[in-house]
Amino acid sequence: MTTPLLKNDTIEITSEQVRNNAIGVVMKQFDMQINGYKYTQNEIWDTLLYASASNKSINYTCMKLENVPSCSLLYTYMKDKALKDLSLVEIEKRCNDMIISTLPPRLNEHPQKVAIDLVLIPFYGDEDTEDIRRSQAKKSTTKFFCYASAYLIRKNKRVTLCFTFVRPSDTLFEVLVKVLTMVLALGIQIKRLYLDREFARHI
Repeated sequence: MTTPLLKNDTIEITSEQVRNNAIGVVMKQFDMQINGYKYTQNEIWDTLLYASASNKSINYTCMKLENVPSCSLLYTYMKDKALKDLSLVEIEKRCNDMIISTLPPRLNEHPQKVAIDLVLIPFYGDEDTEDIRRSQAKKSTTKFFCYASAYLIRKNKRVTLCFTFVRPSDTLFEVLVKVLTMVLALGIQIKRLYLDREFARHI
């Protein structure tokens, strides 16, 4: 007979379980169909997830870790396998499907405090890229890749609900409306809305 958990009991989750679950979620949306290659799909995603979790560049990660694909090979796998023939719209949809598939249950039972952030990722390249957005100088550049995300706090944990890429032609009001629409589509009732400094400065 299984003993029910007490209110203060916690379930310990290992880093290996987190890693395996994360790779499983990603592979459902971005299957590289790798057969007969030197590295398996698990090894490729393992390297990319390590870079993401440690907040390091892919290049740094590939140089630091042993027995992993080179940086150029990883980019080739992503371009020619995982993201081949996918538009930015489709990539965004698949990423949001991954987020939704991992949301905890019963988020829509009560109104929630929701926050929306605008994230700017510095771009230092010289080439013209249609997805680059210009903003006030930050970290020695005025050019950024940009996305907006919505999240709530549940049991002292940040829970991301959705995200959207922000293109140079998008106004922040349009972005705000889009993100709110995505949140409401999840059945989330908003008790209070928080906007970060970037939104507050321009709206």
